[in-house]
Amino acid sequence: MKSIFKKIVTGALACGVILSVGACRTNKPGGDPNEEWHEDSIKNITLFCNDWEQFNNGAAVNSPVYKKLKAVTKCDIVAKSTGLETYYSTLDLMRNKGSLTEMFIVNGPKDPKFFNNLIRDDEIIAISDYVNESTKDTYPYLYEYMQQYDYMKSNLTYANGKSWFIPVKWSNEKSLYVRRDWIKNLNNKIDDILVADGVVSSKSEITDQIRNEHKFDEEGPQTIADFYELARAFTLYDPDGNGKNDTYGYVTESNRDMDSWLHVAYGTGWKMWMKDTETGEYSNSATSDSAMMATALLSKMVTEGYVSEEVATKNVGNKQEDFANGKAGMMYAHNWYNVISATMMSATSGLTVQGAREKILIKDPPAGRNGEYGGQGDIRYYRGWCIRSGMSVERREACLKLMEYLHSPEGLELVNYGVMGEHWEWKDDIEGGEKVSLCKADPQGFIQALRWTDSAAFISYLTYTPHEAEALLTNGDILTARAEASEKCMILSDYPDVTTDAIIQYQTAAYSYFDETVLKMIVKKGSDSLAADWKYDAKTWKTDGMTKLYTVSSRMQSEWNQYKEAYNTTYKGSLMQSEYNDFIKSGKAVKVTKD
Repeated sequence: MKSIFKKIVTGALACGVILSVGACRTNKPGGDPNEEWHEDSIKNITLFCNDWEQFNNGAAVNSPVYKKLKAVTKCDIVAKSTGLETYYSTLDLMRNKGSLTEMFIVNGPKDPKFFNNLIRDDEIIAISDYVNESTKDTYPYLYEYMQQYDYMKSNLTYANGKSWFIPVKWSNEKSLYVRRDWIKNLNNKIDDILVADGVVSSKSEITDQIRNEHKFDEEGPQTIADFYELARAFTLYDPDGNGKNDTYGYVTESNRDMDSWLHVAYGTGWKMWMKDTETGEYSNSATSDSAMMATALLSKMVTEGYVSEEVATKNVGNKQEDFANGKAGMMYAHNWYNVISATMMSATSGLTVQGAREKILIKDPPAGRNGEYGGQGDIRYYRGWCIRSGMSVERREACLKLMEYLHSPEGLELVNYGVMGEHWEWKDDIEGGEKVSLCKADPQGFIQALRWTDSAAFISYLTYTPHEAEALLTNGDILTARAEASEKCMILSDYPDVTTDAIIQYQTAAYSYFDETVLKMIVKKGSDSLAADWKYDAKTWKTDGMTKLYTVSSRMQSEWNQYKEAYNTTYKGSLMQSEYNDFIKSGKAVKVTKD
């Protein structure tokens, strides 16, 4: 069962399908990619992405979801896929060979050089040429959906006033996980901790007031001061009660955006352009003092042993296993609550779904001294789908009609809930009321997402999952609440996806340099450590903790200054900043509000 949940993580990263509508030729030989032409019949329309081969299982058995899809598209649908590790190299090879599939997923503006090349070389169609005001009766739902991304027509300097892909809507689906049972264990021996921390010299001095002042909040850390204090206690005071010094407070991973919440707590975004309220100018968060302080805190916690020093080598799977297997007390991760619970159940004999729920708290990340909290944001999409140019009218329309259906209420209901009477029903037969799942629970007792009952529902990766759809799953109340809360605390850019010539050329390398440098700073230990030399004092932490957490060592400041200089010169940060601000001042960029 554990392997199935690992597939959820892998499968959620992306997808790929072939839509069969019949033909041997997909491009007009030697033709202008923008010239209209027709086919008498169509055989294969291929949608390419990574890690979605399970879709074929639904097609093979003509599953209930597959039957509905086929009735709409009038064609067969077959998955074509490759692993994530080789996806982009395979896609690039297709470009070089002139064999791009009919539809394929890309990072879009997040990979500006690649996306710009697709547009420049006429390899993809402009979606807005076919989905627009004049065609909204043909594609009403896709047209409405695309309005939220209309800003791209202006903010991408290479977009020529058009939209070039169909984004997959996404909203920072991450939260802080905390071992609630460990907090309770610590509170059960709070008297011993008070003596060990020097709050009192003996237990006889402890009053109820002192006890209550120092107990750990069972709803988890509310501030970064609480976070540090709890991570320390999880490391030092045997929270699992096994008598061994084998736990640490917080586990993270080499993927740096999984600590984006700390950058937000310190007052900046994550790899995004932030406005200086005094000057009105925008600068990149990657060179901010706030990013330095977030890095400094992780550096200190690694040095002190409160964060695993294996941060440079751990991946998302390693991190989740450390948390679920009882090595770490906190982590920031995707809202895969049932995946984490299942992993914990596999590692803990006799643990039930309810038992795991009692152990695992999932919550908003802690706030900084100004009350700021949240996670990686900037944009409201994950990746998106391109449609290849040069196809026949019939083939192009087949792609657009599929996307129209998948963004309609009927299509969204199908791929998220399934077929009424087969996968779900109305509670108490009250039509329009509450939906309840008819899907069988897996051997561990989880009702999972529809795709694990009907694998044709993997086609949901072409669209999005409404928050309310998760209510039908096991722990649906938690999943729905966290999806909504995570979206609310996204830190969004004022001008999303603004891309100038310099940003196209240099931003990817500059961000890679940022990631690499921050990781090196965090893991330095011993005489090379960049940790500040302040000491934790349990007696005064509630009054001086925040001050200490905003203090960095002179060595950290020096190395940050060197990094910042290289970022701005060697990696062209200053040039990108200048072009970015000039573009904003020109009035051409479109500002997007959070609502």
